[in-house]
Amino acid sequence: MDTSFYKFIAILFFASIPFSLFPQNTNSEVKVKESSFTIPSRGVKVYEIRVPKGVKRVRAVLSNQTEMINLEILGPTNVSLCKTTTWSYMSNWRKPLNCSASVVNNDRQSPGIWTIKITGAVHKGKLDKVRSVSGKLAIYFTGGSQEEHKTNHVSGFPIIKEYSFTVASRGEKTYEISVPDGSKKIRAILSDQTEMISMELLGPTNTRLCQNTTWSNMSNWRKPLNCSASVVNNNRQRPGIWKVIIKGAVHKGKLDKVKTVSGKLKVIVSD
Repeated sequence: MDTSFYKFIAILFFASIPFSLFPQNTNSEVKVKESSFTIPSRGVKVYEIRVPKGVKRVRAVLSNQTEMINLEILGPTNVSLCKTTTWSYMSNWRKPLNCSASVVNNDRQSPGIWTIKITGAVHKGKLDKVRSVSGKLAIYFTGGSQEEHKTNHVSGFPIIKEYSFTVASRGEKTYEISVPDGSKKIRAILSDQTEMISMELLGPTNTRLCQNTTWSNMSNWRKPLNCSASVVNNNRQRPGIWKVIIKGAVHKGKLDKVKTVSGKLKVIVSD
């Protein structure tokens, strides 16, 4: 029996099915986000992007900048994976900036919530005249499925970051937290501390907005410490890069025996 007729009918049938019904894995580069921005001349703006499994590379392109500026990509553990700046080629600083990083199976570069950080870098001699920097940001993925690209979004609230830490008995450690647009509150919780300790919460201008310490409640210093602040539209408390500073506060009479303090830090950013 001649089967060519049936093969022809089968080809027509499958050709009539919309291509979108089949999984669409791609190794091509796809734009997943585009945004215009304006920041203070030395200000910071952050974008948090969900990088799904299957993506092989993240690339950020900054263009149409009105002044000198920096661009940085941070992985899910807030480690800087790429950084570039218009200061590196001052004569042609209007050209687009590119930053990219591979997505691989390690903590620093694994799928998850990545951060794109833009920082104004206006020369100090021009700060009295240039108050802001504007431009456009585009973010691209290589690899992954088209459907994952379509559903990519800025991470939903609450945004939760958790860290284990060890500091010297009178030492300190600083954590930078990306607080995106739409945030209303940031809260830091310090727990499981092995000795007396202090905590500070600083806004994007490094202004201290909250401070708490086990010294204030010495009889129950093992209880968790809390620090929180509202995120509002002013320089001290606007979205941007906030900091949590942990300081060892071991009593001076114990410094010869207690060399370090360990514990856990949880930071919650909510809307």
